[in-house]
Amino acid sequence: MVQPRLPWLPPASGWPPRRQWPLLLALAMRAAGELLRARWRFGRIGVAQFTALNRPGAGAISAAAQAQVAWIGFVLPRVARRMPFRADCLVQALAGQAWLAAHGIASQIVIGVERPADAPFGAHAWLCCGGATVTGGEVSRYTPLL
Repeated sequence: MVQPRLPWLPPASGWPPRRQWPLLLALAMRAAGELLRARWRFGRIGVAQFTALNRPGAGAISAAAQAQVAWIGFVLPRVARRMPFRADCLVQALAGQAWLAAHGIASQIVIGVERPADAPFGAHAWLCCGGATVTGGEVSRYTPLL
């Protein structure tokens, strides 16, 4: 599959301008495929395989890789909400990691927990790359375990 060029960064909020819609459509189709594949892998992955997939990579990444990471972080959660199956945080992180690995970009899935005083135990997974959180949203309230 030919990867579209990523000349712009995604918007901080809202939708990109119309000139970016062809790029957005191509990325959304790729995201749907990666989510489908990650959902299939999710039921078949064991702890040992997960640990092997989750080796931390190099710290800094290039500007082109940063644009790729930003677009993946923009598209994956939006497409995940529209999939006909559950594509929760760990599925999104697996999809994002596979997508980045296909472009030679190292990333790491982090699994964390929270135990607020007035709410039940919560677990969450997110994807980190180059010091930034790619998928998973606001993760500051979680304590990383893996």
